[in-house]
Amino acid sequence: MKIKWIILFFLASNLLMAQAPDQPNIIFIMADDLGYHDLGCYGQELIKTPNLDKLASQGLRFTQFYAGAPVCAPSRAVLQTGLHTGHTTVRGNQCRAGGLMQPQAIRSIPSSMRIGIPATDTTIGVLMQKAGYKTAIIGKWHLSGYMVENTPYYRGYDEFFGSTLADPLSSKSGWMYHNDTVKAIPDEFKAESRDGIWTNIAVDYIRRHRNEPFMLMVNYSTPHKPFNIRDQGNYKNEPWNDMSKNYAALVTRLDHHVGMIMDALQKSGMEDNTILFFCSDNGGEYREYPEDWAEWTRTFQSNKPLRGGKADIYEGGIRVPMIARWPGNTEPGSTSSQPLYFPDIMTTFLDIAESRIPEWCDGISMIEILTGEKERLDDRFMY
Repeated sequence: MKIKWIILFFLASNLLMAQAPDQPNIIFIMADDLGYHDLGCYGQELIKTPNLDKLASQGLRFTQFYAGAPVCAPSRAVLQTGLHTGHTTVRGNQCRAGGLMQPQAIRSIPSSMRIGIPATDTTIGVLMQKAGYKTAIIGKWHLSGYMVENTPYYRGYDEFFGSTLADPLSSKSGWMYHNDTVKAIPDEFKAESRDGIWTNIAVDYIRRHRNEPFMLMVNYSTPHKPFNIRDQGNYKNEPWNDMSKNYAALVTRLDHHVGMIMDALQKSGMEDNTILFFCSDNGGEYREYPEDWAEWTRTFQSNKPLRGGKADIYEGGIRVPMIARWPGNTEPGSTSSQPLYFPDIMTTFLDIAESRIPEWCDGISMIEILTGEKERLDDRFMY
């Protein structure tokens, strides 16, 4: 009888080993309004970004990667749905800018109507769940339209910790969404900035999911205006105006938070089996007036060498920094000039998960670019 149980034990153990996840984890980190030229690895000389520069040295840096739109909500809708910008139901940050009107979301001021991503839109979260991945979003969502049923928890994400809008106006906040419920920020996080809270939650999420494949999206709220920060750090004595000092400090703090996630992967032993992406949701701000904005624009030239910036249908509004690290697959310190854009994220993630790619998805897989199997993919219309 003992021999029988021993045999059954080893058979069960082998079965569990056979079912152990071998798909790589995926972490997608997105900044808010970070310009093409804001990182050291993209030519910025005044703002220090050592962790993102390190990430680029360990992976692949894209020079022609494009967001879904030049402003937040429609760009994120493209990312979530894998659809061409003209095919999505969200065309602007407010309903007046286009997209699907949802009357139940209307507030008293028509111009502030926010668009929610409808249930008819299949998100990347839904498809990755079907592929066997645990899914989570931490941080800014910006696709709820004031309705709880449009939050990530009901759009394909097992866990959601964050805010439905940007909420960049203060460095501290006392609440956040946890799945479908608004809750107070835990006491241990209250001294942190909003992005610091998201980072700590992301680090905890990584620690909790060592034994199952996951797709984690971390959506930061910086360096979105109005550039509020409590500590200008090493920039406080620079000969710049306060707006410029604050902006530089925000970008460097963002870099620090990315570094915390990189450290968590390394310490957990998950670094080699995790694909880490970093990008921005659209181009950086660009203003020639009033004078304080003009000085900030001249100081950092966030979208250099591109024309325009956020909200512009020029390169500066839609071309964004994009870095990918896939240990053992991406060549360290490599670059790619292959034109790619947000719909390609869904296709690529499904390809990584070895899951079927829907015919309606407008993107193409970039796996062959990530692995270096190809330098160029077939030409196509992107916008």
